[in-house]
Amino acid sequence: MYTIAFSCVLLAFILSKYFKCYVLIPVSSLVAVGVLSAENIVGRDTFGQAQDIALLLVCLQLGYMFGMLAAAFRSGAARSKTALFRLKAK
Repeated sequence: MYTIAFSCVLLAFILSKYFKCYVLIPVSSLVAVGVLSAENIVGRDTFGQAQDIALLLVCLQLGYMFGMLAAAFRSGAARSKTALFRLKAK
């Protein structure tokens, strides 16, 4: 389960670089369908399936948020390479 959660975080981190937040809706539904189809083969109960879906969706959203924050920090660091505060001189 840890491997799947880590892969959800990594997938969302990569998706945040190329897509807007609207991509989370179809990816979330794909994750839910994937968990439901895999858990039916194993034979877990409905509560266990709901916990797995909730965990993976939280990992997906956290990975997307960390990807967006990393992009903001990169662009902010690129803008202010030399000085902490830039003053406009006329």
